[in-house]
Amino acid sequence: MANNVLNFTINLGGTAYTGIAQIDRALNSVNANAKKTDTLLGNINNAAFKFNNILQTAQTIVDKVSGSIGKMIEVGSTNEMQKMDMTTLFRGNAEAADEMFKKISQYGKETVYDKAGLIDAQKTMMSFGITGEKSFETLKQIGDVAMGDKQKMQSLALAFSQATSAGKLQGQDLMQLINAGFNPLQVISERTGESIVSLKDKMSKGQISAEMLSQAFRWATDEQGLFYQGAERAGTTTAGKINQLKDTVDDFLIRAFDKLKPLIDACLQFASDFIMQLPALFSS
Repeated sequence: MANNVLNFTINLGGTAYTGIAQIDRALNSVNANAKKTDTLLGNINNAAFKFNNILQTAQTIVDKVSGSIGKMIEVGSTNEMQKMDMTTLFRGNAEAADEMFKKISQYGKETVYDKAGLIDAQKTMMSFGITGEKSFETLKQIGDVAMGDKQKMQSLALAFSQATSAGKLQGQDLMQLINAGFNPLQVISERTGESIVSLKDKMSKGQISAEMLSQAFRWATDEQGLFYQGAERAGTTTAGKINQLKDTVDDFLIRAFDKLKPLIDACLQFASDFIMQLPALFSS
């Protein structure tokens, strides 16, 4: 009996000791895991912080770069569209369109007018059937008469085109020309000596032809005319110089765009393809 009690006590002690040792190891394991978990959470937090910093840095770079890149793309894309419009007006003759485009661009650099306004006026005249070279010569004369005013240039171009299409100067066209600061009957009267009354009477009878109107523009802008080199003179003003500087900057951006266009197109294609794959990425 005594031996049995002794054995029971020893076994109980052994069992208790073994159980306590197991609990102690388990607690140590839990404590170690807790430390690892804390370290893991810290690492995740640090990684998230670093990733956030990377994103912020990337966004800052994008913000800094996108301004100039975006402007380059905007100017370059507009230039592409203008060339396309010009080619259409020349019925697909890319060589003739390119030559005219260069002339207009150069004229814009020499005067106060921006290229977009000049191209719009050129398009207006050509859409009324005025041929390319004749329309550009008239465009320069109209530019001199408008004295650097873009709105007046557009009004003069439209009135001239309407009269040319009709083959004669009519009352509404004359009023539009006068409102834009040009009276062709006055110019014709000064050069020919014919009275304004007589010329108005002829106009009412349809006898002031489109060619006479063209001649009035030529007289008004030759060396004896009131508007001689009007656009060039407007280009010497502060506003003219600012516009010429803008044209110079735009020209640089266009050349940069033309050089980088293959890369830009590739990036745009990649971005488009990536966005198309986003639904599949999210679902997976």
